[in-house]
Amino acid sequence: MFEILVPYREDPSRWFAVDAVSLGGDLYRIAGVGEDAPPLRFGEGDRVECEQQADHDGHVRLLARRVAAPDW
Repeated sequence: MFEILVPYREDPSRWFAVDAVSLGGDLYRIAGVGEDAPPLRFGEGDRVECEQQADHDGHVRLLARRVAAPDW
């Protein structure tokens, strides 16, 4: 299980941590969104493409950027 950050629906400059499963490469499936979550751009079950970004302390974060193309 991984923690990824998903942008708020109304303010994409703010992020909320959710649980996700790696699908390989930069693809993840959102596995769980807490009951206390604000309205988010992506929800439980969505396949998303994530981008790695280092914060000010050098910790790498996974940011959900877009819904992934369907897996045919």
